[in-house]
Amino acid sequence: MLPMDVSDIAYDAFLINGHEQQFLPAKPHDRVRLRLINAGAATYFFVHSAFPQMTIVAADGNEVRPFKTNRLLMGIGETYDIIVTMPDSGSCEIRATAQDVSGYASLMLGSGAAHMAGSIVRPNYYNMDHMVAQSLDMDDDPLHPNASPYKYLRSLHKTGYGKNHPTRSIDLHLTGDMERYRWSFNDKTLNEESTILVKRGEVLRINLVNDSMMHHPIHLHGHFFRMINEAGAHSPLKHTVDLPPMGARTIEFLANEKGDWFFHCHLIYHMDAGMARVVSYDDQGADHRPELGPSAYEPWYWMVDGVIQSNMTMGMAGIMWGRENFILGWERAMGDHEENHNDTLLQKPDHQMKIKEHKGENQFVWSHYFDPNISSMVGYRFSLENSEDNRFFAGVSYRLPYLIRTELSLNNSGEARIALSKSLQITERLELMGRMQYDSADEWEHAVSAEYTLTKNFGLTGGYDSNHGWGVGLGFHF
Repeated sequence: MLPMDVSDIAYDAFLINGHEQQFLPAKPHDRVRLRLINAGAATYFFVHSAFPQMTIVAADGNEVRPFKTNRLLMGIGETYDIIVTMPDSGSCEIRATAQDVSGYASLMLGSGAAHMAGSIVRPNYYNMDHMVAQSLDMDDDPLHPNASPYKYLRSLHKTGYGKNHPTRSIDLHLTGDMERYRWSFNDKTLNEESTILVKRGEVLRINLVNDSMMHHPIHLHGHFFRMINEAGAHSPLKHTVDLPPMGARTIEFLANEKGDWFFHCHLIYHMDAGMARVVSYDDQGADHRPELGPSAYEPWYWMVDGVIQSNMTMGMAGIMWGRENFILGWERAMGDHEENHNDTLLQKPDHQMKIKEHKGENQFVWSHYFDPNISSMVGYRFSLENSEDNRFFAGVSYRLPYLIRTELSLNNSGEARIALSKSLQITERLELMGRMQYDSADEWEHAVSAEYTLTKNFGLTGGYDSNHGWGVGLGFHF
């Protein structure tokens, strides 16, 4: 996983009207109007071209005051109408590049010698200044490559609703956790909280705040909303709004329809994982319940993560459903330490004595997820040592600053255990991991390891564990 969650899915190809490259006719000096539609399921696109500039004249099908830009970021479901002017000769490329710069689709306008748009530099995932600029609308020049077009969208007509309609405001925080893949509004999925009630004739203002580190395109069915920006009374009408990481937008719409309308993240995997609501008109009766369909079901996820090394094997296999985790963990020495070490081992330091004695343990854990920072856990530990008994235990897992994971537990014999762990991504393929643990029965344990990624499922591992000594082997992740 990259340090920043830019994309959910790695795709093999990106298409324009079904083709990786499309050709459309155009004559020299023609002014060509194109409607760009991001019809992808899960990909944001940077759109740029070989033309000196592109003129935006409409957003989501609504006319706006024309303005020029060099590049725009399009969320899933958004549309922009642009006008370009053909040069004296040759063809010009308009390119749509995936936000993670993993590929692109190309449109060639005209004929003759090709003028290409060039490549977008892959972003620095450790320094996301361009995302910060988008979230704060810092760029005052629409031609700046990091500028969001939202700041410059201005409707040709006033879009306000007048004073005859009462206005009500609600806050919706966009919340999520990439590690367990849970997406929500106000930390509640569609299954946990499904409905936003509206009254016909009112103006509902929604303050959207993105608390996650991913872009989210938020879409409302059946209505155009005003996206409040610097244009004031001329704020543009849209049906999809992009929320950059840590960014905020305010939208409002006149409730002049009837029935139920879906309101959701237009990134399909986030929608299916719970980032959705139903806007429901309250005149359908007190007993009305919207038909939510399959999007209301909490998805199941399974995962297996572990290592097999020359000195030991350890890892976990788990199922995640909603806020619940059911995990089987294991740690076991490889080989027979009694046979591998002669009696002189008894004369060596204590930590080597521990390598001889420790065979490992298994545990089954039920964990309840409260938020990305804290989870409770209850479980049972199966010791592989003849001298130790099996134990029930309960505890908490908490994420400290700098993404340090801590676990504190107490077993039925009154013995306590505290553990700290941290992983550090050194390069795109090399990761360092450290763990320190104190158990009132076994005292101190520690481990340091590294893994070099070979594929998304396998990697080369090696390191030192105070229970098992040095070892090398294979890591696996499914």
